[in-house]
Amino acid sequence: MRIRPGWLYSGSITPIDQPIARIGLDNSATQGTATESVTGQPDRALLQLREFIDSGGYAPGDRLPAERQLINSLGITRNALRKGLDELEREGAIWRHVGKGTFITAQENAQAFSGLQALSNQVTPIQMMRARLALEPAIAREAAANASAEALQKILSARDRS
Repeated sequence: MRIRPGWLYSGSITPIDQPIARIGLDNSATQGTATESVTGQPDRALLQLREFIDSGGYAPGDRLPAERQLINSLGITRNALRKGLDELEREGAIWRHVGKGTFITAQENAQAFSGLQALSNQVTPIQMMRARLALEPAIAREAAANASAEALQKILSARDRS
């Protein structure tokens, strides 16, 4: 089967502007996380972990219980727990150190990253590329207009080298 340029292959020919269906992901306005599965077990684990942390009164720098204790108290599988912890780490809510444990991060860092993560779930790669194509030339133009003579000289020498 030949695939025409500008088209993505997803089992059938789909125009690039149409989203490709991904098993286990919710394509509604509130897009799912990377931890979702067909059974929903990792999502449940993520929700339970968030509730556990929120209700536990943990402060930034506090250590969470060991994985075995979390599995027993939350009633989830080790795999689901680890996927939930992975997602919390990606969100910036926790950080992990092998051999030392899992620790709570500063809340403002987690909230800032969480907002960025939520935004990235709502924007497709095509939309992101279109936004970049609209913004980046204007940013470069503004930077060049406000650059010092020395900075302009560096820009010109870099352009001449390429």
